[in-house]
Amino acid sequence: MERKCRSCFYNFEKDAIIKKIQDLGFTKKSVLNIRIIVLCHPSEYKRGAYICIKDKGSRVTIKWEEMSKTIAPPILNKRKIVTDNSDKAFGMLCALGCRYQHSYTKIREIWTLNDDEVIFDSCYQCPDIIKTKSKDWKTLDALDEQLGLSNHISRSLVREIQGKIYCEYKGYFLDEKLNLSNLSLVRKQG
Repeated sequence: MERKCRSCFYNFEKDAIIKKIQDLGFTKKSVLNIRIIVLCHPSEYKRGAYICIKDKGSRVTIKWEEMSKTIAPPILNKRKIVTDNSDKAFGMLCALGCRYQHSYTKIREIWTLNDDEVIFDSCYQCPDIIKTKSKDWKTLDALDEQLGLSNHISRSLVREIQGKIYCEYKGYFLDEKLNLSNLSLVRKQG
């Protein structure tokens, strides 16, 4: 599988971006409802671990990432496996000691042109996220510039935004409020 360069943004006008990508020749590939179940690692020493089951309907994946809050890039290790049933995956992880944290559904709209993708992720009570993907940084930078996008945000921050807003929506107390005006500018490859 070919590695792709990707960027992630928030704070954009979706209708304006859709008009721009249509003018560039992008076509809508699909719209997916993605259910995500987030679990806590059973061991205290793995507090930085992110465990989730992602159900895209046609494909279910179990994903584990070990996160670091002190070094960049923030993801130290990651593993992903494909399974056929999210309920059985959830049962297996719970039997291994993982605890349910929260779940949410997002709507993913994918637009493509050759090797480039523009992805809109919408999640209830969260700011919309747009992701751009391309085969190399030069093409990705040109695409981002054509779309008028700036201020990349990291994927771990996207998860943090969705998790904190979910907790606030459900009424859980959070020690610190998420400040969307002070985002880390991190881009990932792969």
